[in-house]
Amino acid sequence: MLTICIPIFEQDVSTLVHELHRQISASDTDTEIVLIDDHSPGSFDQKNRELEQVATYNRLPENIGRAAIRNLFLKHTQASHLLFLDGDSVIIKADFLKKYIQAISIGKYDVICGGRTYPDQAPDRKIRLNWLYGKKTESRPAELRQQDPYRSFMTNNFVIRRSILERIPFDERVKGYGHEDTLFGLGLKKFRVPILHLDDPVSHGQLSTNREFMRKTAQSIANLVRIRYILQEDPELMKEIRLLQTVEGLRKKGMDKWVRRLFGLLKPILIALLSSGFMGLTAFQFHKLGLYLEMERARMR
Repeated sequence: MLTICIPIFEQDVSTLVHELHRQISASDTDTEIVLIDDHSPGSFDQKNRELEQVATYNRLPENIGRAAIRNLFLKHTQASHLLFLDGDSVIIKADFLKKYIQAISIGKYDVICGGRTYPDQAPDRKIRLNWLYGKKTESRPAELRQQDPYRSFMTNNFVIRRSILERIPFDERVKGYGHEDTLFGLGLKKFRVPILHLDDPVSHGQLSTNREFMRKTAQSIANLVRIRYILQEDPELMKEIRLLQTVEGLRKKGMDKWVRRLFGLLKPILIALLSSGFMGLTAFQFHKLGLYLEMERARMR
């Protein structure tokens, strides 16, 4: 049995759920859809509650976060395999579910990742930063992802054997947005859990505005600083995160404080230009580096 698990926060998942239900109806499989809303405002609750005819719907009395809500699905299903999809996913393949079921039937892999894709055409400048970053870092074919399977793990579209999630749950010490997939991927790597990467992507259907994407990025970097503290300089974490490798390279050369000071001077200009959509990924990566150095220093005080 397969359960499709969709955590929701401030999203209308009607289109996604109806397409999944159509594919379930066309298949000869024992598959269900379970939705858990992480205490979204009432308007989203009202809309998504209409899906109870084709899915099991639950709304939490308080927000518990991206890691905890994924663990919670274990209490709402007895399926042997769980397919996790983000609520803003768009199904772009008519055989999306069929490909996963075929891969599960092989029985060789405990985790199967389908991937993520972004539209080819550049969107409006007000949402372009999210699109640029996604196209560059997330939208990759299975062949490339399989070369580094644990670093390539993403939570937006993957199947996991129930027994593995019970053994290696998401780390609920990570709050807010970002890097819950990093910690989970490290756990899979440490236990040598076999991963298969498939070319079975969903499209990212809800691009954030530049300002919102930068706010989420700041949350993600704050989580990274926290994770590094929690794991106490775990060498495996250093291997997986390029930003940390860059920071350590600067530190060895005694340049980290100079980069932090330069970032402090340029920060208002960077924020303005990145928010407008008139600066690209190089400036954005420098912004991330500066934020990390700034937040790390603040934590050490």
